[in-house]
Amino acid sequence: MKYSHQEGEIRPLYSSVPKNQCFWPWAVVGSYPLAYFYLRCILFGEAGRYRGWAMTAFAVVFLLAVEAAARVCRRTAAREMPLWAACWLALSVTLAVPGHFYFLGLVQGLAWHLLAIWCVLARFGMLAQGHTGALAPLDALAGCFTLPFGSFFARAGTVFSALRGLAVRRIGAKKWLAAMGTLVLTAVLCSFAVAQLAAADVHFAALGTWLTAMWQNFWSARLLSELFNILLSLPVGAWLFGLVYGAATGNLLLVAGQQGVFAAGAGGCRRVHVSRRGAT
Repeated sequence: MKYSHQEGEIRPLYSSVPKNQCFWPWAVVGSYPLAYFYLRCILFGEAGRYRGWAMTAFAVVFLLAVEAAARVCRRTAAREMPLWAACWLALSVTLAVPGHFYFLGLVQGLAWHLLAIWCVLARFGMLAQGHTGALAPLDALAGCFTLPFGSFFARAGTVFSALRGLAVRRIGAKKWLAAMGTLVLTAVLCSFAVAQLAAADVHFAALGTWLTAMWQNFWSARLLSELFNILLSLPVGAWLFGLVYGAATGNLLLVAGQQGVFAAGAGGCRRVHVSRRGAT
């Protein structure tokens, strides 16, 4: 018999956070080009106005993605979230202005990343105090390590779940396995046939040599650099997705407990009285 919640009853946390099976696969798809753009144009991009405008474009797209995820998950934002977003966009625009010193550029780059983390936590209501305050460094640590790496493999799980559901829905599990086995067997037979034809025919061997040389020229230094950016964008995209996913599906009860502990500690500090002795 299915249990129905009574009116006015406190419901568990998991029922208040929708699963959003349709949203997160699209978020996974969007995390790949966003991570590649970050690596290609920001992290490894040349310093200058183009890098600054790339940071501005990244900030706008990332804020829109965070807002979409927050609306889908029905999360309430902190009051200062517009202020954090405005500071992040303003800093991104100022980085497009030429003439920065090297050390100042490093400090601004660090502040740019921290503002991105605080924007995410403020939008999903995951700040340790419920608002920006003395625990802002703790929020930065949670946004850098706890939330992203706690949900680091969530993107892979979402991809596999979506592919498995698509395969079962479209062609069935047995047909999917049969198709994969056919592709592997075809590749093995083709490689064996090419080797036999190259040994039997001189013209086919010359064609194989020409194709091999063209393939080696294809793997130039520029292509290897792009391949390196694509491969490195996989963990970077997983980190970005883990940050948003971890903040969107985070335990609000745990955050509320942290806020209560901090409020109790702060209240105790306010009750400490300093006694002053009069001069004798």
